[in-house]
Amino acid sequence: MAGLTEDTAATLDFDKPDGRLVEAYAYGEVRRDDVVEFYITVMPEFGWQLANDLVFSRDGEMLRIHLSAEDRLLLVRFVLSPHSSQ
Repeated sequence: MAGLTEDTAATLDFDKPDGRLVEAYAYGEVRRDDVVEFYITVMPEFGWQLANDLVFSRDGEMLRIHLSAEDRLLLVRFVLSPHSSQ
């Protein structure tokens, strides 16, 4: 999303026996509502189905997007995991 910068140093990526686990972060001076609207709009274009709030599912995987404010920045945390993981 325009206005977000990926924090590549904080990225975690590894495979588990039941699927991959990826955690990535981005941050920026963006409005929470704009981030929510952007991902709800764009994720279905990539085959992700909205499960609830900012939780998407596709091909046995779940993508959870967490938003938190830190000073003037919005921190966006992306967690990809097998559908059965929490």
